[in-house]
Amino acid sequence: MENLNISPDAVEGAFAISAILATTAAAALASKFPFLVRFAKASRDIKREQEVERAQDAFRVQRSEEQRADANARLVEWRRGEGLSNY
Repeated sequence: MENLNISPDAVEGAFAISAILATTAAAALASKFPFLVRFAKASRDIKREQEVERAQDAFRVQRSEEQRADANARLVEWRRGEGLSNY
């Protein structure tokens, strides 16, 4: 940009104008095609549901691993109490 002698303020202004134009175009599309808005909202909702499901799955896996480790520890303790080997 230094080679083109464009000021940083001009570049920043161009970005601001392009953002305004993009927002205006998106609003025009949304009013012309309301199904796009519904689709975007549905897509967002599905993404949230998937994130919640992934978090719940991760929690279940962690809990299962903790329960398995606890059961294994109790089994080892019981075997020791009974004088049995670990096999």
